[in-house]
Amino acid sequence: MEEKYAQELVECLKKRSGLVSFDESQVLDSVKKTIIKPSSRFYEMIVSDMQTIYENDRYHYLFTSKILRNKNAQNYELSSSKRLAMDLAEKIGIHSSTHASRRLRLETGIPAILKLAHNKGHPYSLLGRLDTYDVSQPDAVYKRRKPFLITPGENKNPVILSWEDIETNYEVEKPHWFFPLMRKSKKISEKKYTSALNSA
Repeated sequence: MEEKYAQELVECLKKRSGLVSFDESQVLDSVKKTIIKPSSRFYEMIVSDMQTIYENDRYHYLFTSKILRNKNAQNYELSSSKRLAMDLAEKIGIHSSTHASRRLRLETGIPAILKLAHNKGHPYSLLGRLDTYDVSQPDAVYKRRKPFLITPGENKNPVILSWEDIETNYEVEKPHWFFPLMRKSKKISEKKYTSALNSA
């Protein structure tokens, strides 16, 4: 990817509220190495890029997953087999950036936002995820998996921020009641997640 576009995406990522501090040079290097050619494809995978950040009894895992071609976001039709695979993955707790990008294109409003960004001279967006593991409590690990969509000029767009919130998953991992050495995860609500961390 051209350096000016890579730098633009990293600058927007840095300014996005709610994200942790990260190694900007590592992200920039990975984005620049992503091969972007003229194509009808919606995205290109970023060479595996994940950072681990520890702060205040929390481990954060920052994933930068895909470069999106904004002009190709619209007019997407999801086949029945892909929809079935996406629904099944969601039920069994598999979190995939590919499924996230498909759901993003099906969202009312977001494809139009991306196309408008392209028309304004911002051809690319960055799709990633921030996983947070809170280990402040001795008997449980609280997890949050939150996607982020970075589009230049749209860091505070309520449609994008709402999509990110809807796609966020919350879980708690505790020892199995019968086999304490085994641990089991289950989904919880945002309210339960927030309440548990506030009471820690």
